[in-house]
Amino acid sequence: MRRMSSLCWSVAALPLAGVLIGCASSPTFRPLTPLPADKAVVYIYRPSKMLGGWIPIALSVDGNKDVDIFSGDYHNLTLNPGPHFVALHDSKSPQDRVNFTAVAGQEHYVRVEPTLGGPKVAVVERNQGSAEIAPCHQPD
Repeated sequence: MRRMSSLCWSVAALPLAGVLIGCASSPTFRPLTPLPADKAVVYIYRPSKMLGGWIPIALSVDGNKDVDIFSGDYHNLTLNPGPHFVALHDSKSPQDRVNFTAVAGQEHYVRVEPTLGGPKVAVVERNQGSAEIAPCHQPD
């Protein structure tokens, strides 16, 4: 019985080990420098959490599917100044969408995270976003 229990734990730990190894192999957050003077940079990130970590969250930016984001990842986008939105891909619900105005030469942060009620998307202030994104990795 003890042998079977040990085997079950070993099998259960394999996916977690793969996730941890994958995260360790890529560098942590690196901001774009210098920022383009005529464009805005938007960092979309997903803090590392166990809840749904192996399931990607698909996002659309301005109605175009742009990002599949896993736990602990970030993506950067360079956008024209003006109004934009980030939404859960294929969702028509206004609660699954955030609007922001991109300003040329500035950074903007959008946090995505799974919750028990479904994924949530939020625009966060630069200080909060830059702190939360620091341990995240950019996928290859």
